[in-house]
Amino acid sequence: MLIRDYSLRLLKPKCNVFSERTHAKALLRDDVTEVMPYLNAIVTGARYSPGAPALLMEYQGRGIAIWPREIAVDECEGEADAREVIDAVCRLLNDTWERRASIEPNPEGYRELTAMEVYRLLPGTNCRQCGEAACLAFAVKLASRQASVEACGPLFGGEYEEKRTALLAELAARGYAVPEASA
Repeated sequence: MLIRDYSLRLLKPKCNVFSERTHAKALLRDDVTEVMPYLNAIVTGARYSPGAPALLMEYQGRGIAIWPREIAVDECEGEADAREVIDAVCRLLNDTWERRASIEPNPEGYRELTAMEVYRLLPGTNCRQCGEAACLAFAVKLASRQASVEACGPLFGGEYEEKRTALLAELAARGYAVPEASA
């Protein structure tokens, strides 16, 4: 077992001390650095930074940050909620650690898609169906998570199936929102 126990701290957001929600930090007795490449391999949309080391992920719509001896959770509704989420994350880490022999670790750090990488996978019709003046402008917004891929009508036509498949795979691998039927 990698994580045996933790101590919990609840913190009010500094920007709004009157908030009903809190942030939680679990201070770990054990270092979890070695499990991070394995988590990076199995958690869709994880953002691993080997130099930190840190791994960011989402669980039940909440941001989770994992450092060598700490797990932080955004938007908790009190201590019971915080413990429930942190216990689930600890189970994930422990289970991943136990199964590590059967998981190919991914030591690569997370990297956002660039606008040019997105642009190369768009149809390039400059049709304006997405509301932008050109495909490059749409690519900039999509890469920065300010637009939804579904806004590109031509991409979802039969003619661009290869580009659509490649773009959706790239977006999904980095945790971008993609249509469920197409992911």
